Amino acid sequence: MTIDYAAVKDVHVAAAATSLTLFLLRARWMLWSPARLETRWVRVVPHLVDTVLLASAVWLAWQLGADGTRGWLAAKLIAVLVYMAAGTVALKRGRTRGSRRRARRRAHDLWLHRIGGVRQVPARIPRVALTGP
Repeated sequence: MTIDYAAVKDVHVAAAATSLTLFLLRARWMLWSPARLETRWVRVVPHLVDTVLLASAVWLAWQLGADGTRGWLAAKLIAVLVYMAAGTVALKRGRTRGSRRRARRRAHDLWLHRIGGVRQVPARIPRVALTGP
């Protein structure tokens, strides 16, 4: 059985976009309509999407091999961990509304630049965080 690289990459990109959309939606609801976060689909679907995202990322990295990644994979993995930490502050661990907003903004900016691959850097991201591809 042969799995098409382009098809898995398309699934990965769609899962990444869906993951970001769900994160921003949940962050908005956390601030303005917290009761919506209690619905079953909101607690389940983001984890399913993130599982598809992670599985496709692992498969793509495996297909590329060590020579195909040339260091950018490690930078992206570190960015994902920082994104996850900012996301938990934005959705659960932030003590004040302001800290949750700032964490959401940081996670969004990090996703756009490092994870999403957008080359134009928002002004609020420090230049130090922009090493690598």
